[in-house]
Amino acid sequence: MPGQPLRYFDNTVNVGFGGVVTVEALKVKRLRGMALYLPVVLKTIFLSQNPRVTIAYDGQELALAAAMICIGNGPREGGGFFSTPQAQPDDGLLDLCIVREISRARMLSLVPHFMNGSHVGHEAVTMARARRVTISSPDNLVAHMDGEVLCTDAHQIECEILPQRLRVQC
Repeated sequence: MPGQPLRYFDNTVNVGFGGVVTVEALKVKRLRGMALYLPVVLKTIFLSQNPRVTIAYDGQELALAAAMICIGNGPREGGGFFSTPQAQPDDGLLDLCIVREISRARMLSLVPHFMNGSHVGHEAVTMARARRVTISSPDNLVAHMDGEVLCTDAHQIECEILPQRLRVQC
């Protein structure tokens, strides 16, 4: 957004559910890894709201109430959740996992599927690929970026792939 500092991520940005998980996880001081994330995920199922969003990506546009939107450059986040299981960091595309508003019971039933990537194809889940993604909402957007809180009250988030920007030599 104009006037906002440019931020870079290498793995995932998660808006909605994943953002709330990150905010809640920061409140827990003694646990790490799956011992931290699984209880926080379960707690968040009962805390999170479903913001009304418009998601624009590579000529497509969706308007919906979303439980979660994950923009992934890699397949895994949060110590073991395969939100974008087909994502490859070197393909020049961002993978999207968009979960429409569903009941808390259905969200709970999806947790094991996110742990092994089998949520792909679920009726409430839309998977896509894009070079650029814009999420806008009249509601506050809560998001994390690579496991760190990105925002708790944004109204627009834009992500764009920067292909071949990381060079590693041996």
